[in-house]
Amino acid sequence: MTGKTRVAVKTKKLRGKAVVRGGAGTATSTVGLLGGILTDAVEAGIIETNPAHGIRKPKDNVRKRRLSEAEYRILGRILRSEGDRGGAPFGSLDAAPGASCSLSSKTNSPKADEAVGVIPSVAC
Repeated sequence: MTGKTRVAVKTKKLRGKAVVRGGAGTATSTVGLLGGILTDAVEAGIIETNPAHGIRKPKDNVRKRRLSEAEYRILGRILRSEGDRGGAPFGSLDAAPGASCSLSSKTNSPKADEAVGVIPSVAC
């Protein structure tokens, strides 16, 4: 299986060839792994500082589309109206797996004509 960035490039040497096997995702995971190893070395007292600390990693899976100004206004209106009703506009959490808090008995399920639901109040 080949990735999107996999390529073999001819170099200036007579029979030279450079094989590129990974892209930004591979570089990000490699920097993360190396940073973790160097952090362990700092904690063990092998080195004083982590040279990989602060390295900026390339963004991965960046969204190609952003909301327009009109869409942000619609989203803001929905958030304000749901806040006035005492809930949050992200659907009902009454069947959330692994929830550590018990939900109150009052649950609001999304209405068929609305695009959003209400999260019930949580009692911890």
